[in-house]
Amino acid sequence: MWRFILPGYLLFSAIVFSQSFGGSFVLPVKRDITQGQWVDYSNFKLYVAEGVSGLHVYTPYIDSIGYDGGFTGAGEYKCVEVKGSHAYVAAGSGGLQIIDVSNPAAMSLVGSIANPDLRVLHHSGQYVFAGSISKLFIYDVSNPATISLISETNLPGDPLRIMADRNRLYLALGSSWGGLQVVDISNPSAPVLTQLFTYPGFVYDCVLDLEEGDANLLFVAEGVRYHTYSVNNQSVPPVHQSTDSVGGKVSRIAFPGFVVGKDGSTIKLYDHQFIVASYFAPGASTFIAEGGSQHIAACGDSLLYMGILTSDAEEIYTPKGYELSDIYPNPFNPSARIQLQLEKQSYVTAELISSLGEKLETLSEGVFPEGLHQFTLRAGGYTSGVYFIRFIVSDVSRKSSAAEIKKAILLK
Repeated sequence: MWRFILPGYLLFSAIVFSQSFGGSFVLPVKRDITQGQWVDYSNFKLYVAEGVSGLHVYTPYIDSIGYDGGFTGAGEYKCVEVKGSHAYVAAGSGGLQIIDVSNPAAMSLVGSIANPDLRVLHHSGQYVFAGSISKLFIYDVSNPATISLISETNLPGDPLRIMADRNRLYLALGSSWGGLQVVDISNPSAPVLTQLFTYPGFVYDCVLDLEEGDANLLFVAEGVRYHTYSVNNQSVPPVHQSTDSVGGKVSRIAFPGFVVGKDGSTIKLYDHQFIVASYFAPGASTFIAEGGSQHIAACGDSLLYMGILTSDAEEIYTPKGYELSDIYPNPFNPSARIQLQLEKQSYVTAELISSLGEKLETLSEGVFPEGLHQFTLRAGGYTSGVYFIRFIVSDVSRKSSAAEIKKAILLK
């Protein structure tokens, strides 16, 4: 059994194997929420496409999720992006739908256009780029009430993700004959299929690393591998930089500093081939990662919401005024120390996580006063191996929080 003992000594300065999370929340509902999600930082809302149940809006808190409202239209809601007061939804047989979400309790349909089976979309500027089975559609949505189809193009596979950067689209084509398809959209009315990168395994996803509106890197999820391409020079095809093999399937990815993958019931964060953190998700649920929102969500018959922070998001999520040391010694046997410096009174939760991402126990939880606190880890009942210690630091009201995960190696 691991034990935490207070208080302490010197603060260790270096922080490694850490990752900030906006929080983890489980919403127990019994409907299909495996379709798609979007987090809007401007109003701090989580939008979820919930199949035939429509579009639903939530507000995440440190220990719960508030329900704000829902809208059910024609078709099966499969993918959603929110820009300003409008949600753009790929609604299966319901086609492309634009919904006014300015008041989540009273959402309304603004405009729609028919499509037999719209599955995925990406909104950029005045256009929505959308996909059905083996087809790419480009819609002009400059007037949301009057959507117009600009072009329809056949594809060599089924699009699972669409990303846009200036004059190019990147499509993850998920069929056995698919791959990464690059599309020139300098003329949206006549898109041109340019390069098609194929791989031995099934392609599940692609995500751009966006910096100030321009992409520098593109990541492609292919089975147990992910590939990195340089895309900052649009006058040449994407340039392959690296291929990294990982221990589990990279079914969906995002890039907030690490590549994120879903392996069975575990969400894992990778730095090249190394796992730097892992998180248990209920069951073998579908994994959804939204690069645009820099958040991930694992969905099944419950919703696990985890915000992976970027510098833009930290102002919303991260309470200022705490610092966490490294675990020392590391590797260790039988005990180790870690210190937490608080600049103000905070609610602190410390949890022990297995290498598979499963929470083993809560090590400490409660309100801690301002100052330096030392925790001693005693690993009496555990076997040698890799573990993770997760600290969640919140304000006392528990409405704002951040977390760090530390990797600990026990050698007996």
